[in-house]
Amino acid sequence: MKHTTKLNWWIPFSFVPLMIVAILLESHLAYAAAIHEVVDCGIVIVAFGAMLGWMHFNADKLAEEDRAKEKWIFTEEPCDDNDEIEFHNDLISELTHEPLTQPAQTAVGLREIDSNKGRYN
Repeated sequence: MKHTTKLNWWIPFSFVPLMIVAILLESHLAYAAAIHEVVDCGIVIVAFGAMLGWMHFNADKLAEEDRAKEKWIFTEEPCDDNDEIEFHNDLISELTHEPLTQPAQTAVGLREIDSNKGRYN
């Protein structure tokens, strides 16, 4: 029987608060502003590098979790070819021969279009 351990998700989630604490502690040290920027960038890079390392170290477990979530279950429902489609006549509206839109009204001073000729009269 294959024994799998659960992932410790608290580890990568703890990197962000630790990064914030390290940046706050670093801001109280006295040295040049340019060095502060370099050290802050280094702290962020180390924190995200640690997250990446955790993901790389646990890649197999992460992939296994994904496969476990993606299990598809297909069930075949019985189907009769002789089933007839039932129409509910009370839900079908009556057919009308009326146009869907109102006829366009001609404006004063414009020529009317003859639909038979396809050009202006």
